[in-house]
Amino acid sequence: DCGTVLEGSAVNPETGKCECPGSQVPIEDDTKCGCPDDLGRLEGSPTDCVVCDIVILGSVPNQDTGMCECGPGSFLNNDTQCERRVLGGGVDPGFGVCPPGQGLINGICFDCNSGGQGLVDGECVDCGTALEGSAPNPDTAECECPEGLIPSVDGTKCEDGSTGVPLPDDVCEIGQGLVDNECKDCKDLGQGSFDNKCVDCNEVLQGSNTNPNTAECECSEGQKISEDRSKCEDSAVVPLPDDV
Repeated sequence: DCGTVLEGSAVNPETGKCECPGSQVPIEDDTKCGCPDDLGRLEGSPTDCVVCDIVILGSVPNQDTGMCECGPGSFLNNDTQCERRVLGGGVDPGFGVCPPGQGLINGICFDCNSGGQGLVDGECVDCGTALEGSAPNPDTAECECPEGLIPSVDGTKCEDGSTGVPLPDDVCEIGQGLVDNECKDCKDLGQGSFDNKCVDCNEVLQGSNTNPNTAECECSEGQKISEDRSKCEDSAVVPLPDDV
């Protein structure tokens, strides 16, 4: 059975041999069909192996999927070329893409981890200097903030992902919250919505419950949200003056 012995292969009706489709070859100790490490695949042509940087200028093969992709910090433009945005807007005309985990130093691709550095916008940098508080990811070499922190708006430091300031009510629809910067229905995640985030209501707003209709985190009747928005508390009842 060709597909079992050599995954992705089929019997050649003329020779009777197990052969890989298109321009793919046996890889991984001849156990499956695929493209050599220096070649990649394109959407719509899954069996053809191509030189990524020629077909899509500036692209490299993804190590996991084998697909030709633009590197970190770059995007595919309308001319099927990889480009990188530069600080202040515009596109870096001299941008070159390195394989995953590598970055440019003086225009040459280097393994960032081997030099004790990390990767930011396609370049090898000292993470703590380029993005204060960050450290290199041991697998991807990307400079990443610790859990619970996010890069600041200007991209210079890691800061608390929760500012404590509610987002405008119109960021997401009622019952939704931001997940990876996208509005999601919180009830689909088994959570409630609070300050435009999907959360476990009682943990974020102590004493609250999820409204079954709107998915909003709400305090019980007769209670209100505390000033620091951390818990439900009894509504203060102010007695009327005696002469009223």
